[in-house]
Amino acid sequence: MKGQELPATRAQAKRWYISEDSAGFHWWPLPIALFAISTLLYAGSFSYEQGWLDKFTGNLTRIQFHDPDVLQGGCMAINHKMTWRELRNKASKCARGSYFDPLHNDCYQCSAPMPQDRIFALYWNAETECRDLLLQPDLRFASHVLWTGAKLDTTTGEIVKPTLPADAMHVSRCMMEMRSRCIKQIAVIGGPGVSFATALNSDAKVDAFVASVVQHVTKFKLDGVHIADVGGNDATNGGDWKSNYSPLAVKYMKALRKAFDALTVPNVPALTLSWEEVASAFDATTTSAAGYKGCKQMSDDTGVYRCFNADIAASADFISFQVFGRHQSVELKSLMASKPWAEAVPATKLVINTCSAPSPFCRGAPLAQNDLVSVAKACSDLYKGVGLASGTEDVVKNHGASVTAMGPMGAYGVLLPQRAPKQPSTGTP
Repeated sequence: MKGQELPATRAQAKRWYISEDSAGFHWWPLPIALFAISTLLYAGSFSYEQGWLDKFTGNLTRIQFHDPDVLQGGCMAINHKMTWRELRNKASKCARGSYFDPLHNDCYQCSAPMPQDRIFALYWNAETECRDLLLQPDLRFASHVLWTGAKLDTTTGEIVKPTLPADAMHVSRCMMEMRSRCIKQIAVIGGPGVSFATALNSDAKVDAFVASVVQHVTKFKLDGVHIADVGGNDATNGGDWKSNYSPLAVKYMKALRKAFDALTVPNVPALTLSWEEVASAFDATTTSAAGYKGCKQMSDDTGVYRCFNADIAASADFISFQVFGRHQSVELKSLMASKPWAEAVPATKLVINTCSAPSPFCRGAPLAQNDLVSVAKACSDLYKGVGLASGTEDVVKNHGASVTAMGPMGAYGVLLPQRAPKQPSTGTP
């Protein structure tokens, strides 16, 4: 047998050694391994961005969108299973005021509000993980979720968005799933401790404020904003909020209304603009035996007091009137019976706002559950609706007990349009 031919030169020997019988380092698998690892990392990142790997639950699998808690008795369109990625990609293309119907694979317009329908406004802190909210079965009673946490930049007048949880995917998913139930998504601007008087002290700042609100609403496809300008009679306005400050509130509310009306397009609901009002606003008491002066009382540690300017109601779709934070001499039962708001706010624009637990948005003592129930019933019978300012605390700490108690008391909740399932085509006979 002929022996193996050896290389004649050193160069040939080097090439021959590397290419055929190398017993040393094998370099050729390295680029393949690097390519494989890079591909895996890219695929993982891409999958997270596209929603294939579910960030909301932490599962490294595609989950099915399946919600058994929408309307008692079930709803075929919502209960129809589909991947979260597909839902997100398709639902994001639906116009505001429409929802994606997985059963029919299309966007469909939410039912127009009927005169007998009532608002159940559930306030939710945008800086709190909203998973518990979605898992609350009686969320079906809510018609509006009011996302609190937005403040004002006192230098420019523009809004300052709330600090979202570490993964903003949570908020976007919560909003999208609630849109699939036709629950309106409202941004709350302001709250206790936010000074509109300081932030909007010039025409330029008011213009910047309105422009930033419009941009915020448009970018996140929100259904409107709720203004919580809840200052009172104090030293900044000479002890008279109505005379010395409220004209500014009337001005920027008119500007917001005009800007929202300009955004109106056919077949899309108009943007909602609402106003938060404090408990003393309609109290015409002069001076009680205890020295209480009603809406002319100076604000202090016991509460915020001011008189309502009826011109605000002209720009607002509804007024959310707080029945918490009342002066200690004012009983809830007598307040509800006397209806001091009747001359200033039409019943069709009045939402009674309640508080069931200590909350950053609430002042004073929370209402007892029997009071919450009676207010919810009265609001369904007589007014536009009811609100729960302590929605976050009620759901997170109390398993939504107040929502569960108040929801069945009236015409609350959103009914999705009734659509028959698609029938298979039988072809032309």
